[in-house]
Amino acid sequence: MFRVLLLTLAVVVSQPARAQERQWLLDAAGEEVFLAFGVPNTDDVGISFWCKSGQQGISLFSPFQGREKRPKLTLLVGAESFPLDAKVNNNEGTKTVEARLRPEVKILNALNDAERFEVDLGKHKAVYPLADADFQGLIKLCATRLLPAEN
Repeated sequence: MFRVLLLTLAVVVSQPARAQERQWLLDAAGEEVFLAFGVPNTDDVGISFWCKSGQQGISLFSPFQGREKRPKLTLLVGAESFPLDAKVNNNEGTKTVEARLRPEVKILNALNDAERFEVDLGKHKAVYPLADADFQGLIKLCATRLLPAEN
């Protein structure tokens, strides 16, 4: 499933803009939980947050077009700035960046109270709205051990 998320994010980088607007979607698949900002029923995902259910730690995923192996990623929420350690994932020639949210509670509280946030990733900067972003649902599902998906 992790590779599916990476592939989904990778496709976004290469696809043209779609007519339908992105929105926040909360989804649980197997033991993984995702809060993604994208176009429903497509591979268009601009950014996402994910965790494994029942385990500590939420990570952020974003498309990445830079050359750095350890890019500087800063999450700007309101007046607060959160520098995060990021690593680049290269999946079939398409790159994404992953960063664990630290300090997780402070970042999630700031995101929950804000109207938008910015991701500063080297030369790439992006602003995302937070209307309808269900961070409380993400936190609840991340803290809950989900049943494995049936085959």
